Amino acid sequence: MAAKGGAVALDNSSTQGFWFVSLDGSSARIYTPQGANLVFSADVDNTNADSPVWMEGVLANFEYKNVALYTGQYATTANGVVPKRVTGIASLNNYGGFMVANSGTALLLTSPTTAEVVRLSDGWAWSLTSEAEDVWSEAVWVDNQSVWLGVASAKSGGDLSDGIVRFDRTKLGPPTIPPS
Repeated sequence: MAAKGGAVALDNSSTQGFWFVSLDGSSARIYTPQGANLVFSADVDNTNADSPVWMEGVLANFEYKNVALYTGQYATTANGVVPKRVTGIASLNNYGGFMVANSGTALLLTSPTTAEVVRLSDGWAWSLTSEAEDVWSEAVWVDNQSVWLGVASAKSGGDLSDGIVRFDRTKLGPPTIPPS
């Protein structure tokens, strides 16, 4: 994920977390989760001072438990990211939790038919439900005006996007999901 002066990269080793890799090739582990937690989805909010945004939880029996959404300040030095818990994620329903972050929000896929737009400042969220015959296949983009989601036919298994759906954020109304 591109960031000022380099990139932030997920660490898929047994310790998880993420690194900052500078343009000169040097690197530093900027965040390591505590205990049994794993970072399994992340992005950088380039419109919010390159703040990292990520989901973290415990992997048990091929399902993430105790999942929460976090953000932190931009950092380039070892252990420089201090996590700020934004909200808990009620359930990922064995769904990947794919996400993108932008404009102080994160767009999360929380189930095959449900996506959430979470405001990072306070954890309040909007829920978006797919049409009955479709599933969400990808969190594409979110900003102050729009939400873009990949959509696929549920009959085809939903693995590949058949198209893209745009929601006008100004018509979503106030957020309906409180932080937890």
